[in-house]
Amino acid sequence: MDIRKWLEAFGLNKKYRLPQSVPEPERKALEIANEVIDKVNDLLLEFKDEERMIFFQNLYYNLGAIMHGLMQERMSIKGIKEKEGAPTFYEKLEKELKGSLRIFDHKRYYGGDELVYHPYDGIMEEFDKLITACKKLGLTFTVHGMSEYFPGHTFKIVIKKK
Repeated sequence: MDIRKWLEAFGLNKKYRLPQSVPEPERKALEIANEVIDKVNDLLLEFKDEERMIFFQNLYYNLGAIMHGLMQERMSIKGIKEKEGAPTFYEKLEKELKGSLRIFDHKRYYGGDELVYHPYDGIMEEFDKLITACKKLGLTFTVHGMSEYFPGHTFKIVIKKK
């Protein structure tokens, strides 16, 4: 088994040579990714059946944790810090929704008029309630697949004024 065949679409083909114009940080990132891919491929030969599934589950979790650390560092470099408090619309939104929804998990406030949540999952009925409340309160929201809270496990909902 070779996971590289699944990764070629992402440019992670070890045989591919980068043009000289590619900056050094990008080269180093690709080098590390290829080392990880090679190590994973070696371990896939070592584990069978149930052990392989345990390996996958734990690797997936740990890679998400590593990505969390990288995302936190990226935010730090950009000067993005969590702040106390919440935007002015927060209490009205909470009152309108009569408590919390499961999609209101891992709330973060970075200042200004945006509120960010990082849920693990969500159901249609909760999004329907959020849509109704946002329309009533003059708010809008976006859903992003890339969440800095726990990449690969959580997604991000950003709620703000229209």
